[in-house]
Amino acid sequence: MKISDAAVGLALVLAGYGVTAGAATARVAQTAGRVLVTQTTATVPAQVDMPLSTGDRIAVVGSSAATVVYTNGCSVTMPANSMLTVGGVTQCSSAQAQVQTTQAVTTVDPAKRSRPPGAPLPVEGSKLSR
Repeated sequence: MKISDAAVGLALVLAGYGVTAGAATARVAQTAGRVLVTQTTATVPAQVDMPLSTGDRIAVVGSSAATVVYTNGCSVTMPANSMLTVGGVTQCSSAQAQVQTTQAVTTVDPAKRSRPPGAPLPVEGSKLSR
C-alpha cells in the first residue's frame, strides 16, 4: 500500500495537535496563586519551568502573580489580573513584552443583591426605591 504525501503531512499535523509548536522562547520561572497558560488548543495551570513558545498566553488570575524568564535571561513579572502573549526571544530585552492588566471582576451572591434582578441601576445621587 502506497502512502501519499498528503496522508503523511496530515499525520504529522495531527501528531502535533495540542502540543506547543516551535522551540521554547521562555519559561514560567515562578507562580503564586492561580496562573493559567494557553498553548495551541489547551489551557492548563502554569507550572514552574514550563516551557513557553511564541504565541502562548499566560493569564494571572485574581491576586496571583507570575514571573516569565526568556531564554536570553530577561524576565517579566506579571502582577494580579494580567495577561501576556509570548513573543520572540528579544521581546523582553527590547521592551516589547507588554503585560496587559485588567480590572478584577467580582461575583455577587444573588442572595445578597441590594436590588432585584432586572431592576434598573440607580443614577448617582438618587435613591433606589422598591
